[in-house]
Amino acid sequence: AGRLHEYAPAQVQLDAAARVVAWALRGGLPGVTGIGQVWGHREVGTLKGRTECPGWASAASGNWRPRFYRAVQDAMS
Repeated sequence: AGRLHEYAPAQVQLDAAARVVAWALRGGLPGVTGIGQVWGHREVGTLKGRTECPGWASAASGNWRPRFYRAVQDAMS
């Protein structure tokens, strides 16, 4: 939770989310086969491009998507 389009999440938030994604990638969520299937709200559905969340592409928040993907890779190791 937070204003992640304005502020980058704390590392503890990234790590927690990364553990969930790593679990899904290890087979915990059928059909999820790669990190490329992990999207933010602004990237899918009828609101594509019209929402601010999760904000990982926002310059104001520091474009934190690469940090998140690294956290997922770390959680997979």
